[in-house]
Amino acid sequence: MTRELLVSLAVAGEPKPQGSKKAFVVKGRAVMIDDNKPALKKWRVAVANSARAALSVAEIDEPAEGPLAVSIEFVFARPKSVKRALPHIAPDIDKLARSVLDALTTASVWKDDGQVTTVSARKIYGPTPGARVSVYREKE
Repeated sequence: MTRELLVSLAVAGEPKPQGSKKAFVVKGRAVMIDDNKPALKKWRVAVANSARAALSVAEIDEPAEGPLAVSIEFVFARPKSVKRALPHIAPDIDKLARSVLDALTTASVWKDDGQVTTVSARKIYGPTPGARVSVYREKE
């Protein structure tokens, strides 16, 4: 299996995880929300805008079809009191990846994030918080 780069993008800002869902009943009807909605919304808008800009530069007008792979590097600012080399604390990497994948769906990088067959993600400390994302076509 080989890969062909479809699009790469950089997103500025503190990465935010897809929140856990909270459910409650309002007037007899079930309602579900993300528990970190305001921060998550701002992050997902930043990811989607960066993705749209990258698609435009790459002159990609239609959502990708077929199997895709995604590589994500999340960069966090190291607090002055922290000496460890890697941010092996919250937020969870799977929730961080979910927020990016959902934003890429919103940006029409692909038709559905179910097309993603491989996700590679890591968290590091760096001078500028954000994320670097690459989407690849999977070739058989």
